[in-house]
Amino acid sequence: MKLILSLLLITSLNSFGQSSLIEWQNTIGANKDEQLKHFSKTAEAGYLLAGQTSANISGDKTEDSYGLLDYWLVILNADGEVAQDITYGGNSFDELSSACQATDGAYYMLGYSQSDMSPLKTEDRIGFRDYWLVKVNGFGELIWENTIGGTDDEWSTDMKPTDDGGCIIGGYSRSNASDDKSEDSFGGSYDYWVVKLDADGEIEWENTIGGNGDDYLQSIVVDSDGGYLLGGSSNSNISGDKTEDAFMESSDYWLVKIDALGAIEWDNTIGGASSDKLYAAIQTTDGGYIAGGESWSNTSGDKTEDAIGALATDYWVIKINEDGETEWDKTLGGTDFETLTCLLETADGDIVLGGESNSNISGNKTSNSFGEFDYWIIKLTATGTVVWDESFGGSKHDRLISMLEWEAGELALGGQSNSGITGDKTEDVLGGDDAAARDFWVLQLKPITTSVEEYSNTSNIRIYPNPTNDILHIESKESTIIEVHSLTGELLIQSNNQSTINLNDLTQGTYILTVFDNNHVTIDKKRIVKL
Repeated sequence: MKLILSLLLITSLNSFGQSSLIEWQNTIGANKDEQLKHFSKTAEAGYLLAGQTSANISGDKTEDSYGLLDYWLVILNADGEVAQDITYGGNSFDELSSACQATDGAYYMLGYSQSDMSPLKTEDRIGFRDYWLVKVNGFGELIWENTIGGTDDEWSTDMKPTDDGGCIIGGYSRSNASDDKSEDSFGGSYDYWVVKLDADGEIEWENTIGGNGDDYLQSIVVDSDGGYLLGGSSNSNISGDKTEDAFMESSDYWLVKIDALGAIEWDNTIGGASSDKLYAAIQTTDGGYIAGGESWSNTSGDKTEDAIGALATDYWVIKINEDGETEWDKTLGGTDFETLTCLLETADGDIVLGGESNSNISGNKTSNSFGEFDYWIIKLTATGTVVWDESFGGSKHDRLISMLEWEAGELALGGQSNSGITGDKTEDVLGGDDAAARDFWVLQLKPITTSVEEYSNTSNIRIYPNPTNDILHIESKESTIIEVHSLTGELLIQSNNQSTINLNDLTQGTYILTVFDNNHVTIDKKRIVKL
C-alpha cells in the first residue's frame, strides 16, 4: 500500500537559523509580560490575538494599563503587521482566557476578574473571582460588559460565538446557588459551569455540570446539530452528572454533550491509570470529535499505548464518534515533556496537533529541542497515522496556544515566547530587564507538501545509509536519474547515473529523494535524513 508522507525540514539550533518553512513571523509585546490566550482569523482577512498584560504604553501597546493586569486584544493584517490594539481592564487582576469575533463584527473578550467597580467596569465582583465578558466594536469602544458569577470562585476558560450573535462561555465554578448561578456546587468542589448569552449580554440559560470531585472545563465546541460539546478533566466518581467512575481515582478526560438549551445528552469518561488532562477539542467533518491534552498513563483503561517518556507527559489524542464512543487513540511524544494545547482539522481532512515539547529526537519527535520548550506540531491522517512533525523555537520557553489554516495547506501558529534572537526567532523579547517576560509570537508557514509517495515496496532500488552524515549510496539494476528536493519543492541536487550522492552541502534535515528512469518516469521516492 502506498504511504502518503509529508516531509519537513528538520531544523537544528546548532546548525542554522530560521526554518525554511517560515514565511513570516512577528514578535508582539510591550515592556512587561504578555501571555497569549487566543489566536484566530478575523472576518476582515486578518488575525485576532488576545491575551493579558500589565504593561503601559510601550512596544506594540498604544494604551496604558487600567489595573494590575488587563485584557489586551491585537489585530494583525494579512501580512502579520499590527493594525490595532485594545486594552481593557478594571482596577485589579483581569486575566483573559478567550476571545472571538461576533457575527456582527464586534469582538468578545472573556476572562476572570478580581476587579470591583472602576471606570471601565460597571459592577463590583460577586465572589473572589468572576467571569467577566466584554463586547467592543471595531474601534475598541465598549458595547456592553457583564460580570457573571456566584459568591465563591469562578474561572473562565473558553468561549465561542453563536449564530444568533450571542456567545456561549464556560469554565469551572465552586459557587453554590447565588447571584447568576442557579445550582449548588456538587460536593463543594469545582464543576463545569457553562453560560449562554444573547447578543446584548443577557443570560439565556446556565448549567452547572459535575460530580463529587473537581471537574475543570477547558474547551467548548459548537456542534453542527445546534448543541455543544464540553471537554475537560475530572477526578469525580459516579455522582451528580457523572455516570462513570474515575480510572484509579486519577484525572481523566471528561466529555459532556449538551443540547441547544444546555440539557445533557451524554457524557463519557476517558482515561488511563495515571493523570490525563484534556485541553482541546474540535468537531470533525464526519460529525465526530477529536480531543487531546497530556497524559502520564501507560496502557490501561481507554489508553491503548504506553507512555513514551518514562517520567514525563505525552500528547494523547482520541477520536470519538457523534455518540461519544471512542474510535481510536494515539500517544505521541518524545522522551521528555509534551503538552497538547490545540487541534485543527485541515482542508485535506487530516488532523494537526499542536502544543509544546522539550524532547530531543526520540519517539515521534524528529528534531532536537531548541531551548526549554518549543512549538511542536504533528500531522495525522484522519485515522491517526503520523504524516509529519515539526518544531519551531528559540533558546528559552516557546508555548504554542492555537493554530489556524490560512489557506489550504498554509498553517499559522500563535503562542507566546520569552526567547531572544535564537533558533527560528528573528526578534528579541520585548520585556526589558524581566528575564521571565513573554511576548506574543506568531508564525505564518509556507504550504507543506503532502503528496510524497513511497514506491520502495515495488522497486528494486536500495538507498543506504539513511539517515546519513554525508554520503548516500544508491543501488539500482538500471540507469537512473536522482533528484533531491526540499520540502517546499526546491531542487537541491540532480545526478545522472551515479551510485553515490554527497549531502555535505545540505543542512541537517529531512529531504525528498526521487529516482527516475532515463525517460524521467518515477520508479522510487523516499525521504532521506541528513544528520
